[in-house]
Amino acid sequence: MTKPIARVEGRKELEEILREIAPREALNLARNTVQAIAQDLRRRMKQKAPVGETRQLSTRISARRRKPRDGIARSSVTVAAPHAIHVEYGTQKMDAIPFITPSVEELRPQIPTLYRELFGKKYEQLLARNAKRTARAVK
Repeated sequence: MTKPIARVEGRKELEEILREIAPREALNLARNTVQAIAQDLRRRMKQKAPVGETRQLSTRISARRRKPRDGIARSSVTVAAPHAIHVEYGTQKMDAIPFITPSVEELRPQIPTLYRELFGKKYEQLLARNAKRTARAVK
């Protein structure tokens, strides 16, 4: 039985190994994976958001890729509707209709699994693209 060359136990270790092998590709893979998770959260929030006459709340939920900081991929999900805070937490005259917190709490335990699955899928796509480019370059 052969011993493993590298042991990957978590997201940070995976990012460190990939950063050593191919820094640009590793950061792009991490950015794409994090953005896909942010898009998933956005979708969940839109599904849970109450729909009023203007539909302003659900249409103002967006996921944006942020500039990496210290080599760490980042994305954010924002709600640009000014009344979102009042809907989420309620007011003296209106009961709360939470949609942000339940969406985050629903996704939180799934993030490690999602990260592994999405990262694997994105990595396979990268390998296929690189193989295709190499095949074209050889012709």
